[in-house]
Amino acid sequence: MSWTDFYNENRSCDYYRPSVMLKATDSSIYLRAVSNTKPYSVGPRLVDECISESDGIWYPDSLKPRMAWKGGPLDWDRHFNEDEFDPFKATDLWSSNYFTERLQEKESQCMQWAMFQSGSDDICSSRGNRSIASQSDKPEWLTKVEYLTFGKMRAFPYTQLRNLCVALTERTLPFSHTAVHVLLRQTAYHLGDIGVSNANGCCYKWKKDLYDGHLLTKEWYGILKSFVDDLAESPQNYMAAQILGELVNFFSQWNIAFRDLSRHLALSFTKWADVLEDRIVKSKPSDIPFLRSRQVIYYRHAILFLANGTPSESDIKAIVKLSAKAHNLLFGDNALDEV
Repeated sequence: MSWTDFYNENRSCDYYRPSVMLKATDSSIYLRAVSNTKPYSVGPRLVDECISESDGIWYPDSLKPRMAWKGGPLDWDRHFNEDEFDPFKATDLWSSNYFTERLQEKESQCMQWAMFQSGSDDICSSRGNRSIASQSDKPEWLTKVEYLTFGKMRAFPYTQLRNLCVALTERTLPFSHTAVHVLLRQTAYHLGDIGVSNANGCCYKWKKDLYDGHLLTKEWYGILKSFVDDLAESPQNYMAAQILGELVNFFSQWNIAFRDLSRHLALSFTKWADVLEDRIVKSKPSDIPFLRSRQVIYYRHAILFLANGTPSESDIKAIVKLSAKAHNLLFGDNALDEV
């Protein structure tokens, strides 16, 4: 029970006319009572029936006071329903749930359960079967195979990268969908359990496959290169290339050879943007703003592919050149009101 609530419910001030109710407020640290018991009536209802000094007076001796933490000024330091909590007892389950990215699109929110992974100690043994058992809940933007792949991607912590490997190899996800982008980012960037390794100092236990250089270079490089080659001639799938570029740069942290795939993607996007220039010259003025905006999008994606990871000197030169192109295309032609 909150002492503040009890105080506000039972204290009025008669020193003012008209009578006013004075309100007390809690700060981050506030006073509570151990017991939730409070009286609804105290003593006799009539003055004539009061026969002792204690009649009509409540002594809250049973309500032992205690201090409680309600949370600080930051959102992550608050309970989801604004209740009290012990900041020193934040569990992996609680923190993992809080820091799991939320799917924003309404059509995708039904798949939020597939985003969560708190570690092997908290995961249910039947988690891997959930997508199979809930196929009736499949949203329309996923096929049956895609739903099963999406649902099992983060089912167990140590198989996440292997599930990702299968999905990229068999193309069993709609890689252009933003919800899939969120899922793959959460899979790649969630650190998970950290261990100590004599060779590397520390290692991410959920990603221990990445510490096998042969596996990373031969298997992952081949899978991602195949996907990059397929997308190189498919400008209509540029959204899929966006998340693929992020994954390529993620793996480049362990093997710099993956930067070549980033440059390949950047070159493809640059080529798509350059090809649009010929179409723009031959287009009607009313069609130019759309084509110009698409051109800028391609250039800016190319910049992101080169800027992520560890850029070389040649990458930085290309980034500067592409930035200038994108800026000039967006703001350079005021006659067409493209700003």
